Amino acid sequence: AWQVALDVFSTAKQRSVAADCIMFNAVISACAMGMQWKKALDMLPEMAARKASANDVSYNAAITACSNAWQWTEAVDLLRDMSSAGLRVGIIALNAALDGLAKRSEWP
Repeated sequence: AWQVALDVFSTAKQRSVAADCIMFNAVISACAMGMQWKKALDMLPEMAARKASANDVSYNAAITACSNAWQWTEAVDLLRDMSSAGLRVGIIALNAALDGLAKRSEWP
């Protein structure tokens, strides 16, 4: 599914379709489900470049992508980034990050 999401996103980009936050969030979520944490993270700076502001859903999905792939340091970094961006770090983001920590059995 993540490959299809990236293909659709790429096609939309080639056709100059304006990507909004919802489209980006769908791609990030698909990448999270497909254990493609790096591809999910790549979407965040692309969002900024395309003037689509990341929201809590964007960060929650990216944190989940990192946690699913046992990348807990990146998940914790995203929590910090989320807070720095002025977004509320809620229970979904915290649970996703903690899940990644639990999978690694490591705590910062």
